[in-house]
Amino acid sequence: WIPAPEGPEVSLEAGTVDLSPLVPTVPDPGNRYYVTQPWIKFDSYLLSLQPHPMAKPADVVGHTLAYLDRTMSRRLVETDFKGARLVPRLELGQVLEAICSGEAEAAIFPDSFGDPDFVKRSDACGSGLLLAAHLPQAKVSLGIGASNQSLAAVAAAKLIRSEIEIFNRDGTLTSVFFGWLLNSSNVTDVMVELTRARGRAWVLSLVLAILLLILG
Repeated sequence: WIPAPEGPEVSLEAGTVDLSPLVPTVPDPGNRYYVTQPWIKFDSYLLSLQPHPMAKPADVVGHTLAYLDRTMSRRLVETDFKGARLVPRLELGQVLEAICSGEAEAAIFPDSFGDPDFVKRSDACGSGLLLAAHLPQAKVSLGIGASNQSLAAVAAAKLIRSEIEIFNRDGTLTSVFFGWLLNSSNVTDVMVELTRARGRAWVLSLVLAILLLILG
């Protein structure tokens, strides 16, 4: 593991990293780097403090907004928070510190980021009531990314993705996520969606083949 503060997309395109486990599948990276089918989804929340709750992007117009300075969050603030005064930060802890210290009036914070007690244990928010409003437009699907400069990395990404799917089918993945994050729905949801999509594609192909034989 090596730090990649510039984000996975930049690191993969530059070839400074070979693999990254959480890379957005949209927009299509083209030839810049490789990304597998998604294996997990992340939601994001709009955080604010009492007595000034904010529940939607319109509430943040004219106010300061802290966010993690990565591709996913930058894309979100550029499209949905155009009227906010932006406070970019390089780490999630700094995002939380910004809102809890009063430097920012609101913050975008992703869920399922490895520590379910992260917000609860923040000393900065000890004296204030932290509110969280779900941002449905911020849901993002993530796959395993690989540098196109390494065929071995691309092959490894494909293999890891296939193994994750096996772990999901036998229940291992759900158990791991529930044990660490107390939340497995974001993993199982995307896997179920892919399974259903493949089933629909198979049925459609079968119907098309039968029609071709009939009309033949």
